[in-house]
Amino acid sequence: MSADMERWLPCRIALVAGKTSKIARVYLPDVPGVLKPKMRVVMTLKHPNGTTIQVVGIVERILRRLQNYRYVSILIPWQAAMSLARLVGASVESGKKIELYDYTVQIEEANMPPLP
Repeated sequence: MSADMERWLPCRIALVAGKTSKIARVYLPDVPGVLKPKMRVVMTLKHPNGTTIQVVGIVERILRRLQNYRYVSILIPWQAAMSLARLVGASVESGKKIELYDYTVQIEEANMPPLP
């Protein structure tokens, strides 16, 4: 694993609770440039108070390139995102979008094999 993947990177977590679907995404810069769509990743999210939560997600898409960085969108489980929101005191209501900026992320492992 490269040294770039061992750094804590700023990220944004977005939770969207619609009437029929609930989606949670983590947006982060792909500094090492190794993340590709449909790739599974294990990442650790850290709150400023030091609390960490490890989450498995799937790279949804490459968002854009800005200077030398690529930004990616990673889908994460709704229950994990709700835990992150509760940790910062945010409540998610139906039809609302919540964005969390307090967290940093570290990619632990990328390109895991698919689940059986």
